[in-house]
Amino acid sequence: VIDEELWPFEEESLDLVISNLHLHWINDLPKALVKMITSLVPDGALIGSLYGDDTLQELRIAFTLAESERNGGVSGHVSPFMNITNFGNLLTRCQFNLPTIWTERLNLKFDDAFHLMQYLQEIGENTALKHRRQNCLKSTIYGMASIYDTCLLYTSDAADDLLCVDLGGRRIIKKKTI
Repeated sequence: VIDEELWPFEEESLDLVISNLHLHWINDLPKALVKMITSLVPDGALIGSLYGDDTLQELRIAFTLAESERNGGVSGHVSPFMNITNFGNLLTRCQFNLPTIWTERLNLKFDDAFHLMQYLQEIGENTALKHRRQNCLKSTIYGMASIYDTCLLYTSDAADDLLCVDLGGRRIIKKKTI
């Protein structure tokens, strides 16, 4: 495990670079990707995974509605995620040869917003936003939870689901590969 922003490897010294669900935490992603590609031998590979831009959209919408209603404005509470097309374009701009993007949609369903936020905290995926409102009013949190639970909890169409597993408060629904 290394810090991609302090890349310690020499040029053409690696056959493979693996980054699993970490690329969205990097502050200067283009610079880090260039360092990765220069450290790869010719025909070396980067295998990475990251969250797409639809990740946590229900939570983002619920926070936006609750906070704008109570505070007259909004601040970010959910980290931004990259659009998959933009990521492919970025790989091309960083001189990756034959970038291949494969997407898989996993819908995790939670009993309520509080179970979702607890899960995010448990897996270390709290927001990475530096400039955000530090103290969120209790009424905003409860308003967000109410909006999430009543309006957004089960809005996705589950007709094409392949797998559904209940894991004590969270349901994982695996969708067909896109």
